[in-house]
Amino acid sequence: MVFPGNAKWNERVRLARVFHRLTQNDVASLLGTSRRTVGRIESGTMEPARYVQSRLAMVLKEPEETLFKDLPSRKREREREKRRLRRKVACNSISESVETPTRPT
Repeated sequence: MVFPGNAKWNERVRLARVFHRLTQNDVASLLGTSRRTVGRIESGTMEPARYVQSRLAMVLKEPEETLFKDLPSRKREREREKRRLRRKVACNSISESVETPTRPT
């Protein structure tokens, strides 16, 4: 399914549910949650836990990355990963520039 470019994560969840002709009750029973929880997720008042995100993506037959790419916690995770990779690259370049002492034999 192709989502509008400006659709937020909660709108993409709702659009995918409607596209598959599922009710909030249908999704809730497939997830093992309440209809109220699905409603909160779709309204954006509740951010789903990671395992619920995975299950929602599976139920709605959409890639997790597509549904939840702009979720605040996902953004924080991507920023942490970028910082970790920058530090790793910086450490590797420092260790390459430092000569390791050799022992006399």
